[in-house]
Amino acid sequence: MKPPEQKVWGTTIELFANGAASTHYIEVKAGGFCSEHRHEHKENVFYVIEGELRVTWWDIDGHEHGLTLFAGDDTAISVGIWHSFEAMVDTKCIEIYDYRYYGVDIERRVSGGLRTDKSD
Repeated sequence: MKPPEQKVWGTTIELFANGAASTHYIEVKAGGFCSEHRHEHKENVFYVIEGELRVTWWDIDGHEHGLTLFAGDDTAISVGIWHSFEAMVDTKCIEIYDYRYYGVDIERRVSGGLRTDKSD
């Protein structure tokens, strides 16, 4: 496990990571908020263990939406969506990144081509 990473808004600890997902335990101080950002290849899931987390996102037309999560609540932010979070009180949360881009995902046994011999 990696050591805790200090953020302005609190702390994050990576609990698990592989090529398809990563899971973090985060503690967000009351009033702490992250940047407005988006991920090119990751869905972002928040699950609140304790506290109150306000998740805000902007749809493709720029309209703002928000949801306040309490203990036991979760929400997912799709790939490419601008979003942010803010803790209304001291909050403990699990944050999961689900990678939706795996790069090249094809293995060829034989190359394609064009058959020109039409001797049926």
